[in-house]
Amino acid sequence: MSSNDILNKVEELQEFFFKNNQKNIFFKKTQKSECAKYISENIDINVLIEKTVYVIPETNIIVFEYPIFKLFANDANFTGIVDHIINLFSYLIQHYECFEINFNLESFTISAAERYIPAIKEFCNRCLSENKNFIHYMTELRILNTPTVMDMIINIISPFIEKDITKKTTYLTKEETFHYNVEKQIQYKQI
Repeated sequence: MSSNDILNKVEELQEFFFKNNQKNIFFKKTQKSECAKYISENIDINVLIEKTVYVIPETNIIVFEYPIFKLFANDANFTGIVDHIINLFSYLIQHYECFEINFNLESFTISAAERYIPAIKEFCNRCLSENKNFIHYMTELRILNTPTVMDMIINIISPFIEKDITKKTTYLTKEETFHYNVEKQIQYKQI
């Protein structure tokens, strides 16, 4: 199933969900979670996860697509998503001895940071509890499409993340992300 097919199917499911559940103007958090759960129950969760977090072929770069994550992620599937990410880390460490992460935060907001604190906590706890020292193997974390409120988001999530991560983090604006993506596409086509 292609990314476009998945996004079309998600759009259909969202329309159906909101047709049967009037869209809230206030108290949207619960409704967004219910819609995400509905989507994850109607599309193979493994397909959704693999389209959300993946390795660029023949590289050591993991891509995390928040715009897809937000469509289906909920308390019921956070563990599966975290398992997948940790498996990718382990795979890249085994094959490349290090990895980079491109974290696409397009449309990420303060309310999203608050909504996904359980997933962030689980991810951070698992990375630390498995004694893998993943931060040691991560050479760079690129935040693509950095939200303008990133400082506020960092304040929300900083209690849960490894302090050394900031030394390896680069923030790219939407324009810088566009140029970075074009440059990488040219580079991958030359490989």
